Amino acid sequence: MTKNTQVRTCVACKKKYHKRDLIRICRDKHGKVSVDLSGKKEGRGCYIYPSMEAFEELVRKDFSQISRALKKTLSKGEILRLKDELPLAIDRKRSRKMDGDVSSKS
Repeated sequence: MTKNTQVRTCVACKKKYHKRDLIRICRDKHGKVSVDLSGKKEGRGCYIYPSMEAFEELVRKDFSQISRALKKTLSKGEILRLKDELPLAIDRKRSRKMDGDVSSKS
């Protein structure tokens, strides 16, 4: 990795990845927690590797890693919303990566 590469740690598996390869979850200044596919929303954030294994690890630990990283206790509603949104975000991130891999080979 080069000097200017932005590296972040996945809250589920604790491995380091390039920032652009991860999905960001953020807490805005009003306390709302959401999935940030752009990676540019304002607020405190944490990152998850886009795999179902990482997602299942979050579910197994009842999203406690996200609560700790965002410094906010997640409500049951927020946990349910993340359980719905994260698998969709994982699929979207994987498909973007595949599209990018195909277009870069042409």
